[in-house]
Amino acid sequence: MLIGLAVVVVSPLQPVNVYPAFGVGIGVATFNPKGQYLDGKWYNLRELGTEGETAPGGKKYSLITLTMPIVASLNYKINKHFIL
Repeated sequence: MLIGLAVVVVSPLQPVNVYPAFGVGIGVATFNPKGQYLDGKWYNLRELGTEGETAPGGKKYSLITLTMPIVASLNYKINKHFIL
């Protein structure tokens, strides 16, 4: 899931075909890292403690993380229906 907000900057004084666009957003990502061993079986890496979570004093990491995408682009208006 990703929720975002975009702001487009265009000069109101003259028609332009190239203009910058900037965007920011916020979202949530989930993951469950796995690895395939030589025997062909898939193993949950979190359970194996590959990040030190099974070491003394270690703690398990979350399988959910917050994302904050930041976007900057230069857009080219081909016509009123198509923008690259």
